[in-house]
Amino acid sequence: MHGKSTKNKIFKNVKPFWYSASLQRSYYSKQELPKVSDLEYWDSTLEFRVYQELLKYFHADLIKRQHEIVILPKEEPFKEWSWKVDFLIQSNKLIKPLYIECKGGWIKHDKGSEREFAHMLQTLQSQHSQIFKNLLIVSDSNWKLVNTKIEPISIEEISLKLIKKWRM
Repeated sequence: MHGKSTKNKIFKNVKPFWYSASLQRSYYSKQELPKVSDLEYWDSTLEFRVYQELLKYFHADLIKRQHEIVILPKEEPFKEWSWKVDFLIQSNKLIKPLYIECKGGWIKHDKGSEREFAHMLQTLQSQHSQIFKNLLIVSDSNWKLVNTKIEPISIEEISLKLIKKWRM
């Protein structure tokens, strides 16, 4: 019984969904989607909550979702390696671009995904140091990424980081 409630708590923010601003409603199944033009797909409630927080500081047009970053270009025999960061914000309010990735606490319970994410960040740091320096990782729980000193911030800490690091 205890393990079941822990699992539900760990994975509660992971389920993808669609959201309609005009209807103010979330949909978790393709079968129930209404025929409206403003449906947006979200990977998790964490990502959606971070977006809502960012809207307090930036117009929606300045927040680019799922921005693709080429980590390593194609070079035989390897394919291109790219990553889609959850948000990129480029605004005259900021002294530099801001990249935001949302990672729930679930990652600590999926060692393969955690190692893969850590490896991707290490490669990003070596190949694109400016992007890495301008990256915020936001989570719904406290954790530290394996073999690193990387600790995500909470949604509530976004405003402090914007003021401190990006001089808003």
